[in-house]
Amino acid sequence: MISIIMPVYNGEKFMGRAIKSVISQSYKDWELLVIDDGSADRSYEMACDYSRLDKRIIPLINEGPSHGANAARNVGIRASHGEYITFLDCDDYYVLDSLKKRLDCFAVNCDVSLVYGNAYGESENIRHRWDYVDITSPGIKKHLSEELSLCSQNTIMVKKDVLTSVGMLDEKLKCWSDDDVILSIAYKYKVKHCGSYVVTVVKDNSIMTTNKVNAYKGLKHVISKYKYQIVKYAGFKRLSLWIIRLIGAYFYAKEYESKEGTIKQAVYNGAHDSIKKYCCRHFRTYFE
Repeated sequence: MISIIMPVYNGEKFMGRAIKSVISQSYKDWELLVIDDGSADRSYEMACDYSRLDKRIIPLINEGPSHGANAARNVGIRASHGEYITFLDCDDYYVLDSLKKRLDCFAVNCDVSLVYGNAYGESENIRHRWDYVDITSPGIKKHLSEELSLCSQNTIMVKKDVLTSVGMLDEKLKCWSDDDVILSIAYKYKVKHCGSYVVTVVKDNSIMTTNKVNAYKGLKHVISKYKYQIVKYAGFKRLSLWIIRLIGAYFYAKEYESKEGTIKQAVYNGAHDSIKKYCCRHFRTYFE
């Protein structure tokens, strides 16, 4: 069985499409755990409505002391029954045969612990292809150390025992948390690209917000956690580049906190832009 973990916070507007994309999958041995994280709308009631129609859909409420998407995901993981875990945000949706394509990859690669795929990015009715690098051992550890990322969390399917062995998802991280859990698995276990597109990730620019302070804290955590791997597989120069990038993230956070239109904000903005231009020449992907 595959357990699909869907955290929801005020997702009433989007979650119907996400749930229907799961129901329409050709592979039928799944459970969908929908974890409400304190929504003010009818998200939980909608999950219950779908559950009455399909018992494979399991509504849950995050009643723990910790909140946020990762805390909700961990509630779902602990309650899951499947051998495999995969994730789907409530505003995203699966492509046809998403589950089957990744499960088939496991079937022919018995030593693999995590399978990932490509994604479509959708924004303002424009669709882009997000093609992730198909890296196999031993090259993957160098790639991970250079980029500290591999793919979108919503493209992965992982064996549950492997996910629990690395300590689940870090509930304190608000940014870089997707990359953190994928890195913790990919450094220790074999991973494989399934060769297909598996999910559409929707970006609604009208409601998107990014906390630059959380982004800085997340990057700082990831660099600190994996600094030894960076040096071992990519060298001291690469670690230096990551530290420069971290300084840029710090300036970006300070710019975000500064009063609009002040000299201080302009100084932070200029410092951040200069570092960003430098770093973009050295990283395959650069996001903030």
